[in-house]
Amino acid sequence: MRNSVLAGLACAVVSLAARAAVAQSASDPCFAGAAFSTDVRVADCTRWIQSGQLSADNLGVAYFNRGIAYEDAHDAARAIADYNHAIRIEPSAGRYKNRGNAYEDTGDFDRAVDDFSHVIQLTPGDAGAWYDRGNAYQDGL
Repeated sequence: MRNSVLAGLACAVVSLAARAAVAQSASDPCFAGAAFSTDVRVADCTRWIQSGQLSADNLGVAYFNRGIAYEDAHDAARAIADYNHAIRIEPSAGRYKNRGNAYEDTGDFDRAVDDFSHVIQLTPGDAGAWYDRGNAYQDGL
C-alpha cells in the first residue's frame, strides 16, 4: 500500500513537472511570442498564471508575456498591471523598458522616464534606453 501511495505521488510530481516544462515550449501560446493571436496569448497566459503550476521565474515570464500581448492589443493599462507583477517577481531591464513604453503610450511621461532610468541603471550601455528616456522627456514637455 505504502509503495503504491509513493508511486502515485511520484507520478503526480512528474506530471506537474511535465506540465511546467510544456509551459516553456515554443508550442505554448503564452511562451511562443507573436506566433499566436493576441487573444490566444492572453487566454493561455491567464490559464498558466491561474494554474499555480509555474515556478516564480516562469510566473514572471507569463505576466511579462501577457503584458506584451495586452500592449499589442493597445491595452496599456492591463499591460502595465502585468509588467508590475513581472517586475515584482524579478526586476529586469526588459521588463522596465516595456513598462516604460506602456506608460509612454498612456501619456504618463514621468513614469516612463523613471522606468527608462531604471533600464539605464541596469544596462548603461543600452543606447535604446537613453534614446527612449530622451523621447519621454521631450514628449512630457
